[in-house]
Amino acid sequence: SSLYPFPFSQLSSSVNFTNLTYTITNLYGQVHERGKFLGDIILREKNSSRALVPGIYFVTYSDALDNRQVITDKVFVNEQ
Repeated sequence: SSLYPFPFSQLSSSVNFTNLTYTITNLYGQVHERGKFLGDIILREKNSSRALVPGIYFVTYSDALDNRQVITDKVFVNEQ
């Protein structure tokens, strides 16, 4: 078992989760949201309050200290 579920369960233990930021982009590369990772996996929670049209989105998690991309999660958003 892992402290953080998918997609973080695939990462090595050397990743510092306190310094992560995230960016949500659509298939066209348009940025919809940026922010600091607060422990909840973005777009995977059941009751998301984000107003996104149905489609495929990429959530890219990066290290805030050196802007190094840590992992990208592809998420399908359907009608809520």
